[in-house]
Amino acid sequence: MGHDAGRLHANRVFHIPEQIHGQESVPLTATSRRLQISALSALFLFAFFPIFQEVALRVLHHEMYRHAPLVWAGAIYLLHHEHRKQRISFPEDLGGDLRFLSLGIALYLVGRICGITYLSQLAVPFSMFGLADCLGGRGLAKRLCVPIFFLALAFPIPGKLYYAAVSPLKLSVTKAAAYLLNLWGYPALHQGNIITVGSQTVGVTDACSGLNSLMAAITLAIFYGRFTLSHSVTKWLLVLSVLPIVMGANVLRVAATAILSVEWGNRWVSGKWHTLEGLFVFMAAVLGLILVEKILSAVEKRKIHE
Repeated sequence: MGHDAGRLHANRVFHIPEQIHGQESVPLTATSRRLQISALSALFLFAFFPIFQEVALRVLHHEMYRHAPLVWAGAIYLLHHEHRKQRISFPEDLGGDLRFLSLGIALYLVGRICGITYLSQLAVPFSMFGLADCLGGRGLAKRLCVPIFFLALAFPIPGKLYYAAVSPLKLSVTKAAAYLLNLWGYPALHQGNIITVGSQTVGVTDACSGLNSLMAAITLAIFYGRFTLSHSVTKWLLVLSVLPIVMGANVLRVAATAILSVEWGNRWVSGKWHTLEGLFVFMAAVLGLILVEKILSAVEKRKIHE
Protein backbone atom coordinates (compact mmCIF):
# COMPACT_ATOMS: atom_id res chain seq x y z
CA MET A 1 0.00 0.00 0.00
CA GLY A 2 2.79 2.42 0.91
CA HIS A 3 4.65 1.52 -2.29
CA ASP A 4 1.56 2.32 -4.41
CA ALA A 5 1.01 5.62 -2.60
CA GLY A 6 4.62 6.61 -3.19
CA ARG A 7 4.34 5.73 -6.87
CA LEU A 8 1.18 7.83 -7.23
CA HIS A 9 2.91 10.75 -5.53
CA ALA A 10 5.86 10.45 -7.92
CA ASN A 11 3.51 10.43 -10.92
CA ARG A 12 1.91 13.65 -9.74
CA VAL A 13 5.24 15.34 -9.07
CA PHE A 14 6.82 14.44 -12.41
CA HIS A 15 3.51 14.53 -14.42
CA ILE A 16 4.01 11.02 -15.74
CA PRO A 17 1.07 10.37 -18.16
CA GLU A 18 -1.32 7.63 -17.17
CA GLN A 19 -1.61 4.58 -19.37
CA ILE A 20 -4.90 3.85 -21.06
CA HIS A 21 -5.31 0.34 -22.45
CA GLY A 22 -1.58 -0.15 -22.39
CA GLN A 23 -0.82 3.01 -24.46
CA GLU A 24 0.28 6.39 -23.24
CA SER A 25 -2.04 9.26 -24.20
CA VAL A 26 0.05 12.39 -24.63
CA PRO A 27 -2.09 15.29 -25.83
CA LEU A 28 -0.32 17.88 -27.92
CA THR A 29 -0.09 21.45 -26.71
CA ALA A 30 -1.73 24.18 -28.81
CA THR A 31 1.68 25.37 -29.99
CA SER A 32 2.78 21.88 -31.01
CA ARG A 33 -0.50 21.39 -32.86
CA ARG A 34 -0.10 24.64 -34.76
CA LEU A 35 3.46 23.69 -35.68
CA GLN A 36 2.28 20.30 -36.89
CA ILE A 37 -0.47 21.83 -39.06
CA SER A 38 1.92 24.48 -40.42
CA ALA A 39 4.56 21.88 -41.27
CA LEU A 40 2.10 19.62 -43.11
CA SER A 41 0.59 22.59 -44.97
CA ALA A 42 4.05 23.81 -46.00
CA LEU A 43 4.94 20.31 -47.18
CA PHE A 44 1.72 20.18 -49.23
CA LEU A 45 2.44 23.55 -50.88
CA PHE A 46 6.02 22.53 -51.61
CA ALA A 47 4.98 19.19 -53.13
CA PHE A 48 2.29 20.68 -55.39
CA PHE A 49 4.03 23.96 -56.21
CA PRO A 50 4.75 22.83 -59.81
CA ILE A 51 1.01 22.30 -60.37
CA PHE A 52 0.06 25.73 -58.98
CA GLN A 53 2.84 27.42 -60.95
CA GLU A 54 1.83 25.68 -64.18
CA VAL A 55 -1.82 26.71 -63.84
CA ALA A 56 -0.91 30.30 -62.92
CA LEU A 57 1.32 30.65 -66.00
CA ARG A 58 -1.26 29.15 -68.35
CA VAL A 59 -4.04 31.47 -67.15
CA LEU A 60 -2.59 34.30 -69.26
CA HIS A 61 -1.77 32.27 -72.38
CA HIS A 62 -4.28 29.41 -72.61
CA GLU A 63 -8.03 29.92 -73.07
CA MET A 64 -8.94 26.71 -71.28
CA TYR A 65 -7.32 28.04 -68.07
CA ARG A 66 -8.88 31.53 -68.10
CA HIS A 67 -11.57 30.55 -65.60
CA ALA A 68 -9.07 29.26 -62.99
CA PRO A 69 -8.97 32.52 -60.94
CA LEU A 70 -12.78 32.39 -60.77
CA VAL A 71 -12.57 28.87 -59.33
CA TRP A 72 -9.92 29.86 -56.78
CA ALA A 73 -11.98 32.84 -55.61
CA GLY A 74 -15.09 30.67 -55.36
CA ALA A 75 -13.28 27.98 -53.35
CA ILE A 76 -11.90 30.57 -50.91
CA TYR A 77 -15.37 32.05 -50.41
CA LEU A 78 -16.92 28.60 -49.88
CA LEU A 79 -14.25 27.85 -47.27
CA HIS A 80 -14.94 31.18 -45.56
CA HIS A 81 -18.67 30.45 -45.64
CA GLU A 82 -18.13 27.09 -43.91
CA HIS A 83 -15.96 28.77 -41.28
CA ARG A 84 -18.66 31.38 -40.62
CA LYS A 85 -21.32 28.71 -40.14
CA GLN A 86 -19.14 26.82 -37.68
CA ARG A 87 -15.58 27.64 -36.71
CA ILE A 88 -13.10 25.26 -38.34
CA SER A 89 -10.95 23.69 -35.64
CA PHE A 90 -8.63 20.73 -35.31
CA PRO A 91 -8.63 18.13 -32.52
CA GLU A 92 -5.60 17.61 -30.32
CA ASP A 93 -4.45 14.47 -32.09
CA LEU A 94 -4.59 13.17 -35.65
CA GLY A 95 -8.22 12.38 -36.31
CA GLY A 96 -8.36 10.39 -39.58
CA ASP A 97 -6.55 7.88 -41.70
CA LEU A 98 -4.11 8.30 -44.55
CA ARG A 99 -6.07 6.59 -47.35
CA PHE A 100 -7.18 9.72 -49.22
CA LEU A 101 -3.82 11.40 -48.72
CA SER A 102 -2.11 8.28 -50.08
CA LEU A 103 -4.51 8.28 -53.05
CA GLY A 104 -3.66 11.89 -53.81
CA ILE A 105 0.08 11.22 -53.66
CA ALA A 106 -0.36 8.16 -55.89
CA LEU A 107 -2.33 10.18 -58.47
CA TYR A 108 0.37 12.84 -58.47
CA LEU A 109 3.22 10.37 -58.94
CA VAL A 110 1.44 8.39 -61.68
CA GLY A 111 0.49 11.61 -63.47
CA ARG A 112 4.03 12.96 -63.36
CA ILE A 113 5.72 9.70 -64.31
CA CYS A 114 3.30 8.91 -67.16
CA GLY A 115 3.03 12.51 -68.34
CA ILE A 116 -0.74 12.73 -67.67
CA THR A 117 -1.14 16.34 -66.57
CA TYR A 118 -4.81 16.08 -65.66
CA LEU A 119 -4.14 13.14 -63.33
CA SER A 120 -1.46 15.03 -61.43
CA GLN A 121 -3.77 18.06 -61.22
CA LEU A 122 -6.60 15.98 -59.77
CA ALA A 123 -4.16 14.90 -57.07
CA VAL A 124 -4.48 18.40 -55.53
CA PRO A 125 -8.10 18.17 -54.28
CA PHE A 126 -7.72 14.50 -53.28
CA SER A 127 -4.58 15.31 -51.28
CA MET A 128 -6.26 18.32 -49.65
CA PHE A 129 -9.22 16.15 -48.65
CA GLY A 130 -6.81 13.55 -47.27
CA LEU A 131 -4.91 16.22 -45.35
CA ALA A 132 -8.15 17.52 -43.81
CA ASP A 133 -9.11 13.94 -42.94
CA CYS A 134 -5.72 13.30 -41.37
CA LEU A 135 -5.63 16.52 -39.34
CA GLY A 136 -9.26 16.93 -38.35
CA GLY A 137 -11.01 13.62 -38.88
CA ARG A 138 -13.65 12.53 -41.37
CA GLY A 139 -16.17 15.03 -39.97
CA LEU A 140 -13.98 18.01 -40.88
CA ALA A 141 -13.10 16.48 -44.26
CA LYS A 142 -16.79 16.12 -45.13
CA ARG A 143 -17.46 19.72 -44.12
CA LEU A 144 -14.70 20.94 -46.43
CA CYS A 145 -15.57 18.51 -49.23
CA VAL A 146 -17.34 21.09 -51.45
CA PRO A 147 -14.69 23.87 -51.20
CA ILE A 148 -11.90 21.35 -51.76
CA PHE A 149 -13.33 19.48 -54.75
CA PHE A 150 -14.60 22.76 -56.22
CA LEU A 151 -10.92 23.35 -57.04
CA ALA A 152 -11.05 20.48 -59.56
CA LEU A 153 -13.01 22.81 -61.87
CA ALA A 154 -9.86 24.92 -62.33
CA PHE A 155 -8.26 22.14 -64.35
CA PRO A 156 -9.44 21.78 -67.98
CA ILE A 157 -10.37 18.38 -69.36
CA PRO A 158 -7.56 16.36 -71.00
CA GLY A 159 -6.60 17.26 -74.56
CA LYS A 160 -7.89 14.04 -76.14
CA LEU A 161 -11.30 14.44 -74.52
CA TYR A 162 -11.32 18.11 -75.49
CA TYR A 163 -10.75 17.46 -79.19
CA ALA A 164 -13.19 14.54 -79.14
CA ALA A 165 -15.90 16.84 -77.75
CA VAL A 166 -15.12 20.05 -79.65
CA SER A 167 -15.65 18.63 -83.15
CA PRO A 168 -19.31 17.56 -82.76
CA LEU A 169 -20.04 20.76 -80.82
CA LYS A 170 -18.63 22.88 -83.67
CA LEU A 171 -20.74 21.02 -86.22
CA SER A 172 -23.87 21.45 -84.10
CA VAL A 173 -23.24 25.19 -83.68
CA THR A 174 -22.56 25.55 -87.42
CA LYS A 175 -25.78 23.77 -88.44
CA ALA A 176 -27.91 25.71 -85.96
CA ALA A 177 -26.39 29.06 -86.98
CA ALA A 178 -26.96 28.32 -90.69
CA TYR A 179 -30.59 27.40 -89.96
CA LEU A 180 -31.05 30.62 -87.99
CA LEU A 181 -29.54 32.72 -90.79
CA ASN A 182 -31.91 31.19 -93.34
CA LEU A 183 -34.79 31.86 -90.95
CA TRP A 184 -33.77 35.52 -90.75
CA GLY A 185 -33.63 35.89 -94.54
CA TYR A 186 -29.88 35.41 -95.10
CA PRO A 187 -29.42 32.44 -97.49
CA ALA A 188 -26.68 30.37 -95.86
CA LEU A 189 -24.96 27.11 -96.72
CA HIS A 190 -22.76 25.14 -94.38
CA GLN A 191 -20.06 22.62 -95.10
CA GLY A 192 -18.26 21.17 -92.11
CA ASN A 193 -17.59 24.12 -89.81
CA ILE A 194 -17.76 26.72 -92.62
CA ILE A 195 -20.83 28.88 -93.28
CA THR A 196 -21.19 30.66 -96.61
CA VAL A 197 -23.53 33.66 -96.80
CA GLY A 198 -23.45 35.30 -100.22
CA SER A 199 -19.81 36.09 -100.94
CA GLN A 200 -18.77 35.91 -97.29
CA THR A 201 -17.55 32.84 -95.41
CA VAL A 202 -17.47 32.41 -91.65
CA GLY A 203 -15.47 29.67 -89.97
CA VAL A 204 -16.64 28.27 -86.65
CA THR A 205 -13.49 27.90 -84.55
CA ASP A 206 -12.93 25.88 -81.36
CA ALA A 207 -13.75 28.98 -79.30
CA CYS A 208 -17.14 29.28 -81.02
CA SER A 209 -18.01 25.69 -80.09
CA GLY A 210 -18.76 26.88 -76.56
CA LEU A 211 -16.42 24.42 -74.86
CA ASN A 212 -13.97 27.10 -73.76
CA SER A 213 -16.63 29.02 -71.83
CA LEU A 214 -18.40 25.87 -70.65
CA MET A 215 -16.14 25.29 -67.63
CA ALA A 216 -16.50 28.90 -66.48
CA ALA A 217 -20.29 28.64 -66.80
CA ILE A 218 -20.34 25.32 -64.90
CA THR A 219 -18.27 26.93 -62.14
CA LEU A 220 -20.79 29.76 -61.84
CA ALA A 221 -23.73 27.34 -61.92
CA ILE A 222 -22.35 25.22 -59.06
CA PHE A 223 -21.42 28.26 -56.98
CA TYR A 224 -24.68 30.11 -57.64
CA GLY A 225 -26.86 27.05 -57.10
CA ARG A 226 -25.25 26.26 -53.76
CA PHE A 227 -26.49 29.53 -52.26
CA THR A 228 -29.82 29.96 -54.06
CA LEU A 229 -31.30 26.45 -54.38
CA SER A 230 -32.22 24.03 -51.60
CA HIS A 231 -32.58 20.61 -53.21
CA SER A 232 -29.86 18.58 -54.90
CA VAL A 233 -32.16 17.80 -57.86
CA THR A 234 -32.67 21.47 -58.74
CA LYS A 235 -28.96 22.15 -58.26
CA TRP A 236 -28.12 19.38 -60.74
CA LEU A 237 -30.73 20.70 -63.18
CA LEU A 238 -29.09 24.13 -63.03
CA VAL A 239 -25.68 22.61 -63.81
CA LEU A 240 -27.11 20.48 -66.64
CA SER A 241 -28.74 23.56 -68.16
CA VAL A 242 -25.30 25.08 -68.74
CA LEU A 243 -24.57 23.16 -71.96
CA PRO A 244 -27.71 24.16 -73.91
CA ILE A 245 -27.42 27.75 -72.62
CA VAL A 246 -23.79 28.11 -73.72
CA MET A 247 -24.48 26.35 -77.03
CA GLY A 248 -27.45 28.65 -77.72
CA ALA A 249 -25.39 31.75 -76.90
CA ASN A 250 -22.65 30.64 -79.30
CA VAL A 251 -25.17 29.92 -82.06
CA LEU A 252 -26.34 33.53 -81.73
CA ARG A 253 -22.71 34.66 -81.78
CA VAL A 254 -21.92 32.84 -85.03
CA ALA A 255 -25.13 34.03 -86.69
CA ALA A 256 -24.46 37.63 -85.62
CA THR A 257 -20.88 37.37 -86.89
CA ALA A 258 -22.12 36.20 -90.30
CA ILE A 259 -24.64 39.05 -90.52
CA LEU A 260 -22.03 41.66 -89.56
CA SER A 261 -19.67 40.19 -92.13
CA VAL A 262 -22.30 40.46 -94.87
CA GLU A 263 -23.51 43.95 -93.95
CA TRP A 264 -20.28 45.71 -92.94
CA GLY A 265 -17.40 43.49 -94.00
CA ASN A 266 -14.89 41.27 -92.22
CA ARG A 267 -13.19 44.13 -90.37
CA TRP A 268 -16.12 44.22 -87.94
CA VAL A 269 -15.78 40.56 -87.00
CA SER A 270 -12.07 40.35 -86.13
CA GLY A 271 -9.72 41.61 -83.46
CA LYS A 272 -11.27 43.51 -80.57
CA TRP A 273 -14.79 43.20 -81.97
CA HIS A 274 -14.52 39.43 -81.96
CA THR A 275 -13.32 39.59 -78.35
CA LEU A 276 -16.29 41.79 -77.42
CA GLU A 277 -18.59 39.24 -79.02
CA GLY A 278 -17.11 36.60 -76.73
CA LEU A 279 -17.80 38.79 -73.68
CA PHE A 280 -21.40 39.35 -74.77
CA VAL A 281 -21.83 35.60 -75.24
CA PHE A 282 -20.64 34.95 -71.69
CA MET A 283 -22.93 37.67 -70.33
CA ALA A 284 -25.83 36.09 -72.22
CA ALA A 285 -24.96 32.70 -70.70
CA VAL A 286 -24.92 34.23 -67.20
CA LEU A 287 -28.33 35.83 -67.78
CA GLY A 288 -29.61 32.47 -69.02
CA LEU A 289 -28.36 30.79 -65.84
CA ILE A 290 -30.07 33.41 -63.68
CA LEU A 291 -33.33 32.87 -65.57
CA VAL A 292 -33.16 29.09 -65.13
CA GLU A 293 -32.34 29.51 -61.43
CA LYS A 294 -35.38 31.76 -60.94
CA ILE A 295 -37.60 29.14 -62.57
CA LEU A 296 -36.14 26.36 -60.41
CA SER A 297 -36.51 28.49 -57.26
CA ALA A 298 -40.17 29.07 -58.11
CA VAL A 299 -40.64 25.31 -58.54
CA GLU A 300 -39.04 24.70 -55.13
CA LYS A 301 -41.33 27.23 -53.44
CA ARG A 302 -44.39 25.71 -55.07
CA LYS A 303 -43.39 22.24 -53.84
CA ILE A 304 -43.00 23.59 -50.30
CA HIS A 305 -46.49 25.13 -50.29
CA GLU A 306 -48.15 21.98 -51.69
